[in-house]
Amino acid sequence: MERTSRDSGAIYRDLPEQIRRLDARGPRYRFDIEADVRWDLLGTGGAHVVPSMVNGAAIDSVTLRSNPEAASLFDWAYGLAVCRVFVALEEVILDFERRARATLAATKSLTMLCEDEVKHMDLFRRYACHLERRHPGRMDAFEQAGRGLASVGAGLHPPDSPAGHYVFWVNTLLFEELTVYYHDRLGRPPENALVQPAWRSVHAAHRIEEIQHIVTDEHYLEALDLGATERDELSQMTALLVVKHFNTTLFPFAVPLALVEEIYPALPPLRSPVPTTKTPLFREVIAGPCLKRTRRNAPAVDRLRAYSSPASSPDLSPSPGGTT
Repeated sequence: MERTSRDSGAIYRDLPEQIRRLDARGPRYRFDIEADVRWDLLGTGGAHVVPSMVNGAAIDSVTLRSNPEAASLFDWAYGLAVCRVFVALEEVILDFERRARATLAATKSLTMLCEDEVKHMDLFRRYACHLERRHPGRMDAFEQAGRGLASVGAGLHPPDSPAGHYVFWVNTLLFEELTVYYHDRLGRPPENALVQPAWRSVHAAHRIEEIQHIVTDEHYLEALDLGATERDELSQMTALLVVKHFNTTLFPFAVPLALVEEIYPALPPLRSPVPTTKTPLFREVIAGPCLKRTRRNAPAVDRLRAYSSPASSPDLSPSPGGTT
């Protein structure tokens, strides 16, 4: 007989104890989408991505800036692509919760996380609408360039299995740690002075709640009824996701690049042939503190650190015994 459902006790171990202290948190960490975001500064100039991030992705920012109109288009398209990706990924989280509700152990922390995600979608949709209104004549070209925007699905396992829940929570943890990185990266002096102030406040507000979500994600991961070897093997899916979608989902540079190449074909090539895994931005993200919880819970992602140097290639296979 085909199994159609599974009780949460077969998926999680001791989740109530794992989550008990988290559920004692009140709502004081939450931001107010009207009061805490500088919507009044939407018309102020500024960048949505800083030059060092562009260079770190092996994109020639000097050549790009040699054509101010192309540079402005690139920055606009990058900001809009980030908004679109964030909304799509938040929807993945909410969709999984809806589909897996029968097998997800209900907690106050999970309920608050989902409520926060609805607000985050409103946050980035609102900023996206602002960007769309700025260049309505460019939207058809943007949609064409962005047709390959990748979204992270639920994985290959059904949501009512421990494996399916593991893939979901690790991917969610990865995404939410990266949203914190976005804010921290745009806030680094001296380039923080270049960033559009309303955009910076959007990421600052988003970060406040994502820090709380990261803790919830990890507690659910720790409580899953999976051994170390299984976790190691499943973590290869997340490591492959990072490599494959680094420039299309995690940092969607592919969209502004395609748009600029189409509209400004005379501009010299902007993207170097350096593989994604060898770029400075990839190395910084994979090896830096921003993904420390993801690396702890996904051994294959942790192993990417050793293979991001120019002289090496990724080996995502499980370590003997399932640990690194």
